[in-house]
Amino acid sequence: MNREYSPRPIVCAAAIALREEAVLLVRRGHEPLKGYWSFPGGAQEPGETSRECALREVREETGLTVELLDLVEVVDLVHYDDAGALQYQYVTVDYLARMAPGVPTKPIPADDAGAAAWVPLADVTRYPLAPPTGETLEKAIILWRQRSTDSA
Repeated sequence: MNREYSPRPIVCAAAIALREEAVLLVRRGHEPLKGYWSFPGGAQEPGETSRECALREVREETGLTVELLDLVEVVDLVHYDDAGALQYQYVTVDYLARMAPGVPTKPIPADDAGAAAWVPLADVTRYPLAPPTGETLEKAIILWRQRSTDSA
């Protein structure tokens, strides 16, 4: 399916995986926003739930296995071309995630990810982030810390 100039929005899901004051990010290998860093995620397949999509995309883009925790946000990305035509429209369901216990934690970029890394939260602003990755990450960190406080 051609995602450019699609007659309808494309539904996607992503995982915001956090551990030890770091977030899992991938560098986008394709347009839109090629070269920018964001959470591993992608388009939902027919018959797949958004949760299944987020888990699959993390595996495909990083080789890692995560557990989804909470819904963080639903993000609309609407991009128009220079002539004003709707070029891309994505609706992404972003989930808070953590590493599954007992599995490798070193990301290996694959699929359409140009790179994958655990980025220290203190260094995130040094990366060119796809909008609105920074704002969504802030919401995820609040949820993450709230969960940690609730379980203590």
